[in-house]
Amino acid sequence: MIGRRWETSDAQYSELADASMRAAVAGDREAWLALYAEDAVLEDPVGPSMWDVEGKGHRGKQRWPRSGIGLSANRGLEFELRERYVGGNEVANVLTVRSALADGQKIEFGMVTVMRSNAQGLIQSLRAFWNSGP
Repeated sequence: MIGRRWETSDAQYSELADASMRAAVAGDREAWLALYAEDAVLEDPVGPSMWDVEGKGHRGKQRWPRSGIGLSANRGLEFELRERYVGGNEVANVLTVRSALADGQKIEFGMVTVMRSNAQGLIQSLRAFWNSGP
């Protein structure tokens, strides 16, 4: 038999990824953080950035930068899910992201996120691949 039967856990992992995006769009930082394990790792974006100069990610959700989530409701953040792949306890999303800068300029860019869940049903890591430059 080619292919595989979709397991209930696939839907659970997809819903967790969707809940994270919904909280981000709403700008609800507390709801967003509640989806993550205390020792979760955030790499958004993966690699060095203005929020993570060394590019090692932020370990422990209480250390995560306050930029982005919490401001997004005022900036019209939108995620367009183009593709999704679920494997084991991980979900990879291929997205188009739309938002606005503080000066009102509209932006759009591609993003791939990879979320890994733990045994408690919380997000253990989020890796977001994107860049805002040319």
